[in-house]
Amino acid sequence: MAQYRRIGVTTNGDVAVVSFNDKKILDEASIQELGSELFGLVELQQGKGILLDFANVEFLSSAALGKLITLDRKVKAAKGKLKMCNIRPEIFEVFPDADEPAWRKAIDLPSERGASRLIMDDLLENLGTHGWPSADIFSIHLAAEEAIVNAIVHGNKLAADKRVHVECFVSPTVARIEITDEGEGFDPAQVPDCTDDDRLEVPSGRGVMLIHNFMTRVEYNEKGNRVLMEKTRDS
Repeated sequence: MAQYRRIGVTTNGDVAVVSFNDKKILDEASIQELGSELFGLVELQQGKGILLDFANVEFLSSAALGKLITLDRKVKAAKGKLKMCNIRPEIFEVFPDADEPAWRKAIDLPSERGASRLIMDDLLENLGTHGWPSADIFSIHLAAEEAIVNAIVHGNKLAADKRVHVECFVSPTVARIEITDEGEGFDPAQVPDCTDDDRLEVPSGRGVMLIHNFMTRVEYNEKGNRVLMEKTRDS
Protein backbone atom coordinates (compact mmCIF):
# COMPACT_ATOMS: atom_id res chain seq x y z
CA MET A 1 0.00 0.00 0.00
CA ALA A 2 1.26 3.46 -0.88
CA GLN A 3 2.59 5.65 1.94
CA TYR A 4 1.40 9.25 2.15
CA ARG A 5 2.55 12.33 4.10
CA ARG A 6 0.09 14.97 2.92
CA ILE A 7 -3.07 12.92 2.65
CA GLY A 8 -4.89 10.07 4.35
CA VAL A 9 -6.66 7.49 2.21
CA THR A 10 -9.43 5.08 3.15
CA THR A 11 -11.64 3.04 0.86
CA ASN A 12 -15.41 2.72 0.66
CA GLY A 13 -16.16 0.12 -1.96
CA ASP A 14 -14.53 1.33 -5.18
CA VAL A 15 -14.17 4.89 -3.87
CA ALA A 16 -10.93 6.22 -2.35
CA VAL A 17 -11.79 8.76 0.37
CA VAL A 18 -9.01 11.34 0.73
CA SER A 19 -8.49 13.53 3.81
CA PHE A 20 -5.87 16.27 4.02
CA ASN A 21 -3.26 16.28 6.78
CA ASP A 22 -2.44 20.00 6.49
CA LYS A 23 -4.92 22.57 7.78
CA LYS A 24 -3.29 25.32 5.68
CA ILE A 25 -2.12 24.27 2.23
CA LEU A 26 0.28 27.10 1.42
CA ASP A 27 3.93 26.02 1.14
CA GLU A 28 5.19 25.33 -2.38
CA ALA A 29 7.09 22.18 -1.34
CA SER A 30 4.03 20.81 0.47
CA ILE A 31 1.81 21.58 -2.52
CA GLN A 32 4.17 19.78 -4.90
CA GLU A 33 4.22 16.74 -2.62
CA LEU A 34 0.45 16.86 -2.28
CA GLY A 35 0.08 16.91 -6.06
CA SER A 36 2.40 13.93 -6.47
CA GLU A 37 0.43 11.90 -3.93
CA LEU A 38 -2.93 12.76 -5.47
CA PHE A 39 -1.75 12.06 -9.01
CA GLY A 40 -0.29 8.73 -7.88
CA LEU A 41 -3.65 7.83 -6.38
CA VAL A 42 -5.30 8.39 -9.76
CA GLU A 43 -3.02 5.69 -11.21
CA LEU A 44 -4.14 3.29 -8.49
CA GLN A 45 -7.81 4.17 -8.93
CA GLN A 46 -8.00 3.73 -12.70
CA GLY A 47 -11.65 4.08 -13.67
CA LYS A 48 -12.82 4.35 -10.06
CA GLY A 49 -13.93 7.18 -7.81
CA ILE A 50 -12.03 9.62 -5.59
CA LEU A 51 -13.74 11.66 -2.87
CA LEU A 52 -11.81 14.64 -1.46
CA ASP A 53 -12.83 15.45 2.12
CA PHE A 54 -11.86 19.05 3.03
CA ALA A 55 -13.07 18.89 6.64
CA ASN A 56 -9.56 19.52 8.00
CA VAL A 57 -8.62 22.28 5.55
CA GLU A 58 -8.82 25.88 6.76
CA PHE A 59 -6.97 27.64 3.95
CA LEU A 60 -6.04 26.79 0.38
CA SER A 61 -3.67 28.72 -1.87
CA SER A 62 -4.13 29.39 -5.56
CA ALA A 63 -1.20 27.07 -6.30
CA ALA A 64 -2.97 24.24 -4.47
CA LEU A 65 -6.12 24.95 -6.47
CA GLY A 66 -4.05 24.48 -9.62
CA LYS A 67 -3.12 20.97 -8.46
CA LEU A 68 -6.79 20.14 -7.87
CA ILE A 69 -7.73 21.33 -11.35
CA THR A 70 -4.99 19.12 -12.81
CA LEU A 71 -6.22 16.25 -10.63
CA ASP A 72 -9.72 16.64 -12.06
CA ARG A 73 -8.33 16.39 -15.60
CA LYS A 74 -6.29 13.29 -14.77
CA VAL A 75 -9.28 11.56 -13.15
CA LYS A 76 -11.46 12.27 -16.18
CA ALA A 77 -8.73 11.01 -18.51
CA ALA A 78 -8.64 7.79 -16.47
CA LYS A 79 -12.45 7.56 -16.84
CA GLY A 80 -12.95 7.95 -13.11
CA LYS A 81 -15.04 10.34 -11.01
CA LEU A 82 -13.86 13.07 -8.64
CA LYS A 83 -16.12 14.49 -5.93
CA MET A 84 -15.52 16.88 -3.01
CA CYS A 85 -17.20 17.28 0.37
CA ASN A 86 -17.04 19.26 3.63
CA ILE A 87 -15.70 22.40 1.97
CA ARG A 88 -15.77 25.44 4.28
CA PRO A 89 -17.38 28.57 2.83
CA GLU A 90 -14.07 30.45 2.79
CA ILE A 91 -12.43 27.55 0.94
CA PHE A 92 -15.31 27.19 -1.49
CA GLU A 93 -14.75 30.76 -2.64
CA VAL A 94 -11.45 29.68 -4.20
CA PHE A 95 -13.10 27.28 -6.60
CA PRO A 96 -14.30 28.60 -9.95
CA ASP A 97 -18.07 29.10 -10.15
CA ALA A 98 -19.54 29.02 -13.62
CA ASP A 99 -22.56 30.97 -12.42
CA GLU A 100 -20.56 33.86 -10.96
CA PRO A 101 -18.40 36.13 -13.12
CA ALA A 102 -14.83 36.42 -11.91
CA TRP A 103 -11.51 37.93 -12.99
CA ARG A 104 -8.16 36.25 -12.49
CA LYS A 105 -4.67 37.38 -13.32
CA ALA A 106 -1.16 36.19 -12.47
CA ILE A 107 1.96 38.25 -13.09
CA ASP A 108 5.64 38.33 -12.14
CA LEU A 109 6.74 41.81 -11.09
CA PRO A 110 10.32 43.09 -11.23
CA SER A 111 11.90 44.00 -7.90
CA GLU A 112 11.85 47.73 -8.43
CA ARG A 113 9.96 50.59 -6.85
CA GLY A 114 6.70 51.38 -8.59
CA ALA A 115 6.31 47.90 -10.11
CA SER A 116 2.93 47.47 -8.42
CA ARG A 117 1.43 49.66 -11.12
CA LEU A 118 1.76 46.69 -13.52
CA ILE A 119 -1.05 44.90 -11.70
CA MET A 120 -2.77 47.57 -9.62
CA ASP A 121 -4.67 49.33 -12.42
CA ASP A 122 -6.21 46.04 -13.58
CA LEU A 123 -7.06 45.05 -10.01
CA LEU A 124 -8.81 48.32 -9.22
CA GLU A 125 -10.65 48.36 -12.53
CA ASN A 126 -12.00 44.85 -11.99
CA LEU A 127 -13.04 45.56 -8.43
CA GLY A 128 -15.17 48.35 -9.84
CA THR A 129 -16.46 46.18 -12.68
CA HIS A 130 -17.59 43.55 -10.19
CA GLY A 131 -19.51 46.11 -8.15
CA TRP A 132 -17.26 46.58 -5.13
CA PRO A 133 -18.01 49.79 -3.18
CA SER A 134 -15.41 52.54 -3.17
CA ALA A 135 -14.58 52.07 0.54
CA ASP A 136 -13.68 48.41 -0.02
CA ILE A 137 -11.69 49.24 -3.16
CA PHE A 138 -9.72 51.77 -1.14
CA SER A 139 -8.98 49.18 1.56
CA ILE A 140 -7.92 46.48 -0.91
CA HIS A 141 -5.78 48.98 -2.81
CA LEU A 142 -3.85 50.01 0.30
CA ALA A 143 -3.39 46.44 1.54
CA ALA A 144 -2.26 45.12 -1.84
CA GLU A 145 0.09 48.06 -2.41
CA GLU A 146 1.64 47.62 1.04
CA ALA A 147 2.12 43.88 0.60
CA ILE A 148 3.69 44.22 -2.86
CA VAL A 149 6.06 46.97 -1.69
CA ASN A 150 7.05 44.82 1.30
CA ALA A 151 7.78 41.90 -1.01
CA ILE A 152 9.88 44.05 -3.36
CA VAL A 153 11.78 46.07 -0.78
CA HIS A 154 11.99 43.84 2.30
CA GLY A 155 11.58 40.42 0.72
CA ASN A 156 13.62 40.65 -2.47
CA LYS A 157 15.60 43.67 -1.26
CA LEU A 158 15.24 45.28 -4.71
CA ALA A 159 17.41 42.54 -6.25
CA ALA A 160 17.22 42.79 -10.03
CA ASP A 161 17.40 39.02 -10.48
CA LYS A 162 14.36 38.33 -8.27
CA ARG A 163 10.65 38.57 -9.02
CA VAL A 164 7.47 39.00 -7.03
CA HIS A 165 4.69 36.67 -8.14
CA VAL A 166 1.17 38.08 -7.76
CA GLU A 167 -2.09 36.21 -8.30
CA CYS A 168 -5.42 38.03 -8.14
CA PHE A 169 -8.99 36.78 -8.03
CA VAL A 170 -12.00 39.10 -8.00
CA SER A 171 -15.66 38.12 -7.96
CA PRO A 172 -18.70 40.12 -6.82
CA THR A 173 -18.31 38.68 -3.31
CA VAL A 174 -14.60 37.92 -2.74
CA ALA A 175 -11.29 39.58 -3.59
CA ARG A 176 -8.22 37.41 -3.11
CA ILE A 177 -4.58 38.40 -3.63
CA GLU A 178 -1.59 36.10 -3.24
CA ILE A 179 1.90 37.62 -3.22
CA THR A 180 5.13 35.60 -3.17
CA ASP A 181 8.67 36.95 -3.12
CA GLU A 182 12.00 35.14 -3.53
CA GLY A 183 13.49 36.37 -0.27
CA GLU A 184 14.35 34.58 2.94
CA GLY A 185 10.95 35.28 4.50
CA PHE A 186 10.09 36.53 7.98
CA ASP A 187 8.08 35.60 11.04
CA PRO A 188 4.96 37.82 11.24
CA ALA A 189 4.63 37.00 14.93
CA GLN A 190 7.96 38.76 15.57
CA VAL A 191 6.84 42.06 14.03
CA PRO A 192 6.59 44.61 16.89
CA ASP A 193 3.15 45.98 17.77
CA CYS A 194 3.23 49.52 16.40
CA THR A 195 0.40 50.54 18.76
CA ASP A 196 2.58 50.09 21.86
CA ASP A 197 3.29 53.40 23.57
CA ASP A 198 7.05 53.15 23.00
CA ARG A 199 6.61 52.44 19.26
CA LEU A 200 4.05 55.05 18.25
CA GLU A 201 6.68 57.07 16.40
CA VAL A 202 8.41 54.04 14.84
CA PRO A 203 7.22 53.27 11.26
CA SER A 204 8.12 49.56 11.19
CA GLY A 205 5.19 47.22 11.73
CA ARG A 206 2.54 49.61 10.48
CA GLY A 207 2.23 47.89 7.10
CA VAL A 208 1.44 44.49 8.59
CA MET A 209 -1.14 46.03 10.91
CA LEU A 210 -2.69 47.93 8.01
CA ILE A 211 -3.06 44.74 5.96
CA HIS A 212 -4.74 42.90 8.83
CA ASN A 213 -7.08 45.81 9.50
CA PHE A 214 -8.20 46.27 5.91
CA MET A 215 -8.56 42.62 4.84
CA THR A 216 -10.99 40.01 6.14
CA ARG A 217 -8.42 37.22 6.19
CA VAL A 218 -4.61 37.23 6.05
CA GLU A 219 -2.39 34.13 6.04
CA TYR A 220 1.38 33.70 5.67
CA ASN A 221 3.13 30.52 4.64
CA GLU A 222 5.58 28.87 7.03
CA LYS A 223 8.62 30.51 5.45
CA GLY A 224 7.03 33.94 5.55
CA ASN A 225 7.67 34.85 1.90
CA ARG A 226 4.08 34.41 0.76
CA VAL A 227 0.97 36.19 1.94
CA LEU A 228 -2.60 35.47 0.98
CA MET A 229 -5.14 38.22 1.58
CA GLU A 230 -8.89 37.97 1.22
CA LYS A 231 -11.64 40.50 1.57
CA THR A 232 -15.23 39.34 1.73
CA ARG A 233 -17.79 41.83 0.58
CA ASP A 234 -20.20 42.95 3.26
CA SER A 235 -23.84 42.01 2.67
